[in-house]
Amino acid sequence: MAQALQQSASQGSGSSSRTIAPEHRWAGSPKMEMPTSRFAALMAHEAEIERRIAAMKQLVCRHHPCSSSEALRLLNAHFPGSSLQERIRAIHPETD
Repeated sequence: MAQALQQSASQGSGSSSRTIAPEHRWAGSPKMEMPTSRFAALMAHEAEIERRIAAMKQLVCRHHPCSSSEALRLLNAHFPGSSLQERIRAIHPETD
């Protein structure tokens, strides 16, 4: 995309060696770029949560806990940074 901007800028100016400086390319549209980067970060975070929940489900399947409270303790021990909601989703997928 940057090459296309450089080409269109150089074609419009009549000189093929002129390029737009990086600091001036998006000078008027930082707001346009922000939602895209926030959306990408949000999607990456969501994918990470889904991977963690999948790993939790595998752990629960391997250990076969007798009760939900035992499963919660198991998940809390192996995934200390996870939220209660993530652990519940791993134990009871129908809560999604």
